[in-house]
Amino acid sequence: MEASFDSRKLGELEGFIAVLKHSPQLLHQPEMGFFRAYLESMGATIPPAPSTTSAKESPQPQHSDEKKQEPVEENEDEEEEAEEVEEPDNDVLPADNVIPTKGDPSHESSDQDRDDANNLKSQALAAQGSGDYDQALELFTQSIQKNPHSSLVYALRGACYLLKKQPSAAVHDCNSAISLNADSAKPYKVRAKANRLLGKYEEALKDAQLGQKLDFDEGTYDLQKFLEARVAKRKVIADKKKQRDEKRKAKSAAGASAGADTGAGAAGGFPGMGGFPGMGGFPGMGGFGGGGGAAGMPNIAELLSDPDVMALLQEPGMMAKVLEVQQNPAAFAKYASEPKIAALLSKLKNKYGAGGAQ
Repeated sequence: MEASFDSRKLGELEGFIAVLKHSPQLLHQPEMGFFRAYLESMGATIPPAPSTTSAKESPQPQHSDEKKQEPVEENEDEEEEAEEVEEPDNDVLPADNVIPTKGDPSHESSDQDRDDANNLKSQALAAQGSGDYDQALELFTQSIQKNPHSSLVYALRGACYLLKKQPSAAVHDCNSAISLNADSAKPYKVRAKANRLLGKYEEALKDAQLGQKLDFDEGTYDLQKFLEARVAKRKVIADKKKQRDEKRKAKSAAGASAGADTGAGAAGGFPGMGGFPGMGGFPGMGGFGGGGGAAGMPNIAELLSDPDVMALLQEPGMMAKVLEVQQNPAAFAKYASEPKIAALLSKLKNKYGAGGAQ
């Protein structure tokens, strides 16, 4: 099946090739990379890029400084990452799976039960003082069974579990104690220590603050200050992480947008798909015609002979902007305030008029 081509697009292609023949250095502009790669894939030889660097325009020290700044920025990022790592807490313990025995809440303790419970509690405290924590826990449990409504004994057994380095069990006992008496300071302070040993600093701080409010003591005050510092540090780390995530998202979105713009510009400016960059999409401009100056189109030879137009087209970054405007004329408003692109448009309009012909 024979392919048909729009004669206007073929004229634009001819104009595009004519521009490159006249100024092959345009091929080395970054935005022309896709076309340069295409030519090379077809076996074409690309002329070497001309040396446009001069001591006045872009002195070597400036490039050297720019190259040196990149690793400095990377190092700063690495240092920031290092600062955001939470310091290890060597006192944190792994969670244990101990679930303490509870008393029967339906048991109605007699006066004798309460007396026995108090005696067992005293024995438990004596065993704990001698370092026999297992015996102390057993005696506390017996006391709880005699009087399951004692918040204090649950809190004392919880504190004994802490001595055995079983903070999860201690939290269970403190929960039971608080359910029986929410106005007692002891279970809050014990639970604060237990959660601190589990690394749950935020929960521990709340308990420490409430325990101090009910009954202040110096030991818990020191714990509270430690927890406040840890919680504050965690907040700083969380805030910085949020900022980094937001920056990554913004950078990713900007990169995707830039990629879309580049792709759109390349498609719009590629010969046969939208005309030579800077002509087909300019308001009031026709596409490039061939070298003969067809009706309604500028004469390509005359255009290329204008040193001002060619100089403007070769400005760094100009091609990318022209590609964007060619693809989306509304984008011109974004660059209208830039003297060079405004000068290029003005030059073209003055030269060829609103209809595209001279």
